[in-house]
Amino acid sequence: MRVLTTVELDQATMDQFPQVEFTLFNGDFDEIQNPDEAEVLISVPSKLKMDTVKKLKNLKWLQLAASGYDCVDMEYIRQKGIVLTTANSINSVPVAEDAIAKMFALAKNTKHYIDCQREHKWDRLPLNFEFEGKVLGVLGVGMIGKELAKKCKLAFDMQVIGYSRSGVKPEFFDAVYAGPDGLKAFLNKSDFVVMLVPYSKESHEMMNLAAFEQMKKSAYYINMARGGVTNQNDLIKALNEGVIAGAAVDVTTPEPLPSDSPLWDAKNLIITPHHAGLCEFRLKRVYKLCAHNLNCYLNNQEMMHVVK
Repeated sequence: MRVLTTVELDQATMDQFPQVEFTLFNGDFDEIQNPDEAEVLISVPSKLKMDTVKKLKNLKWLQLAASGYDCVDMEYIRQKGIVLTTANSINSVPVAEDAIAKMFALAKNTKHYIDCQREHKWDRLPLNFEFEGKVLGVLGVGMIGKELAKKCKLAFDMQVIGYSRSGVKPEFFDAVYAGPDGLKAFLNKSDFVVMLVPYSKESHEMMNLAAFEQMKKSAYYINMARGGVTNQNDLIKALNEGVIAGAAVDVTTPEPLPSDSPLWDAKNLIITPHHAGLCEFRLKRVYKLCAHNLNCYLNNQEMMHVVK
């Protein structure tokens, strides 16, 4: 059996599967010799090309080395019966930690004090936001959301609420809302709204001015998902007009964010360059997940993180 991969797998992983031929390539179909032999493709989103996918006539399984799958033409994948798996679990800890870092940076006015230090200015703000008892709103109750809920509940004694399509309440959540009325209640109650919903047609710009106006004026918005889930012009307006207290984004539209984008100058906004999942153990987690799922595939067992 042949596996195409844009991820340079370690030798120890490949040695577990002597019956598999691994072919490393950069994502272009023209690089592939005997493409009809390939039934598995492992890829990072930046190297996944749907033109290549569509030319692989015997492709049965696509494994992404990332949690997001907005790079995939889901209509085609479903039409052809190709199994799609993501790497949700590899980013749970680092992305949750990064979200917490942004929560602290906003709540403790870190940006203000860094600016003061740069200007050699002693300017103490009157209030310091405390975490204990505050309401964390997790918008998207997946692997990362569950990890974030656990850390904030156990470490900071926060109330944790969620919003999801199902409304099912996992461990460490006090409540989970669903539906349009549920989203309104969720936004009304949250002191932090952390966006973790996968990008899709349904989630496109779901955080717009109307949504920001449902939040408390003292609340913070943190986007760890994809830039497209937020209407950036509405976010700028909400920040500059004091609709919400502040925001932090690890994702933007487009990426990289152009130097002349007005988003850079929005009031009390922290921007990081989509770095939250780039951590020291990421590759080890990718290798482990790929090995697990490949073993399941070969033995006709259920794989992890199948996109339904």
